[in-house]
This record gives sequence, structure tokens and C-alpha cells, in this order.
Amino acid sequence: MFRFWLRAASLLTILMTLFTLAAYIAGHTTDSDVLAFTSTQGDTSTLIVMDTTRGFQYSIGEIYIYSYPVWSVDGRLAYYSDRDGNREIYVWDGAAALNIFNNPADDDYPAWSADGRLAFTSTRDGNDEIYVWDGKSAVNLTHSPANESFPAWRP
Repeated sequence: MFRFWLRAASLLTILMTLFTLAAYIAGHTTDSDVLAFTSTQGDTSTLIVMDTTRGFQYSIGEIYIYSYPVWSVDGRLAYYSDRDGNREIYVWDGAAALNIFNNPADDDYPAWSADGRLAFTSTRDGNDEIYVWDGKSAVNLTHSPANESFPAWRP
């Protein structure tokens, strides 16, 4: 019986530590000591958020292929993943990641503007185009037969 309580207490301690760490990181994502990066082993990549000062690491989850994480001014993290079968852009708010488009086309290479808009590359018109999402809808900015990608906002 003692072993059961010891294991239960250990599991509870681990869970409380993970929740505390997630809350800490989520509350400090605008600090310059928090870094997001991709860690790849074999065919699986994991998106990691790390407090570089204290060495804490939090795994957002396996993302299967690329990630290209980018922070917004308000502390949200955008990245892309193919975990749903094609490249999709997700936004992590410190607690949960949301697939913001769920579109059958490939959406990738997100870039946040200072005012919270998200530019990205998408194939939804048949070739790579630059779109901008304002939090409600996405608009094609380029409308070109050429392939455009890797958007970057001027600070």
C-alpha cells in the first residue's frame, strides 16, 4: 500500500511540476530569455519552448515535419506542422495549439506583424502565394503565377 501512495505522490508531483512550468513559460513568452525551437530525432520533430536562463524546457508536442516557430508581440507562438496530413499553421497561446485554417492546401512559413496579423505562404490558389490573416480571415496579397514564399514584416 505504501508503494502505491508513493507512486501516486510522485506522479502528482511530476504533473504539478509540468503544469507549473507550462504556466510559467506561458506567462513569460514576451521575455527575451524564452526560446522556441525544433528538436528532431529520426523522422519525428518536437517543438520545444525553453527558458534559457533557468534551463526549463516544455514540449508542445510532436510536429512530424518542420515547424518554423515565430513569436507574436503578445506572446503567441505560430508554427506549421503536417500532423493533420498536410502543412497547417497552428497558434499556441501558452496552453493549447489551434489549427487556425484547417485547409486542404499547404500553409507554412508564418510571420507575425507588430499589430498581430499573420503573413504566411499557401498553395490554396494552386501555387505558393503570400496571404495575410487578421484573426478572422485570410486574404491573398500576391495573386501571381510566380511562386512567392517566406514573408517577413518590417519591424
